[in-house]
Amino acid sequence: MTDWSRFPTHRITTETKFWRIHNADAHPAYFNDSSNWRFGVALAVAVSVLVSVVSVAGAAAQSVSDVEVRDRLIANQENLMNTYRCLYGVDTGVVPGGCLSPDVISPGPAPAKPTQNDIDVRDELIQNQEALLNVYRCQFDVDTQLVPGGCQNDNAEPQPATTTGNISAGGGHSCGIRADGTATCWGHNGFGESDAPEGRFTAITAGGDHSCGIRADGTATCWGWNGSGESDAPEGRFTAITAGFLHSCGIRTDGTATCWGHNGFGESDAPEGRFTAITAGLAHSCGIRTDGTVTCWGQNGFGESDAPEGRFTAITAGTYHSCGITADGTATCWGQNGFGESDAPSGRFTAITAGFSHSCGITADGTATCWGYNGFGESDAPSGRFTAVSSGLAHSCGVTADGTATCWGRNGFGESDAPEGRFVTP
Repeated sequence: MTDWSRFPTHRITTETKFWRIHNADAHPAYFNDSSNWRFGVALAVAVSVLVSVVSVAGAAAQSVSDVEVRDRLIANQENLMNTYRCLYGVDTGVVPGGCLSPDVISPGPAPAKPTQNDIDVRDELIQNQEALLNVYRCQFDVDTQLVPGGCQNDNAEPQPATTTGNISAGGGHSCGIRADGTATCWGHNGFGESDAPEGRFTAITAGGDHSCGIRADGTATCWGWNGSGESDAPEGRFTAITAGFLHSCGIRTDGTATCWGHNGFGESDAPEGRFTAITAGLAHSCGIRTDGTVTCWGQNGFGESDAPEGRFTAITAGTYHSCGITADGTATCWGQNGFGESDAPSGRFTAITAGFSHSCGITADGTATCWGYNGFGESDAPSGRFTAVSSGLAHSCGVTADGTATCWGRNGFGESDAPEGRFVTP
């Protein structure tokens, strides 16, 4: 009997983890192999046929053959999703065998006496797989004719936003994930915020005087100042994490958001629903829901929690302002604008980050640009191509195209002295 819970997509789709966008050229060998494109197209057709068969079978069926057809569909949809993942560089870490030589998933034997629960579990997984496939299709404009009702905003040509979970600029310190998956921090360490724990990490974030990360097993851990409980990471598995000034937030594997730490303004009162991205600022937080809309909660003295309408691919919360990337790739900011930190430049972006009174982003051509306060040079982004960028209190950091880390701006505690070596690229 096939135990579908052991496959990565079961964990992602049934818990509605929609995407973590990575660099599209992360696996050029796979991406440039035209045979993989042809395999994906053929598999998409086969999957669409099997979906129809399952729909006709109905939920009342409990025969071995009805279980087998569902298992074949689940396997084919999993293989198709792995094709999308490798072609477009999304969730590549869950592809069995890796993108250079991915394992082909095949169903095992069906239970001899299937129950209604066997059918129901498979039908739920199929629906969730299809939902995730449709997200991929619309996000990357592939096989869109298979999406029921079509994709929203088809003319927008949305560009995927890169994650910035591999480097993070905080108050007086910075953190990053090296190419081997280990975490390292530098700068101020008066509260242990730069004492990164051992082990391998998939995401890291630097807050005011604390830091948090997601380990390879999906659990969250925080270190540093804990005066308000901001370092008391809850149990469970996470897909995203963010450290603010005195609070932290994360997205669990079921897509729900949770926050911990200071809550004087409601910044830790995460709303219900499912999210694909989350960010914590000084005393407010924001997230992107699964339909692409943004919601913010917490302090709103300058309008930093008045999220605009529309669909977004990235979100970031600063001190008294917030920024995001809309579905068409343009950047927009709202909230305080005393130094121009909310005057997002025109053009298309793939990443964005809000700091204390400045903001930074990566444009479509890979260059970094910053705007807002520049009293310490925190908005003087260096030339070159970047894969990640992060704005802190009075400094900024980024990962260049060759994987090296660089920081600029204030350096009173060594927060801009990025260590040598290569860092994980999104």
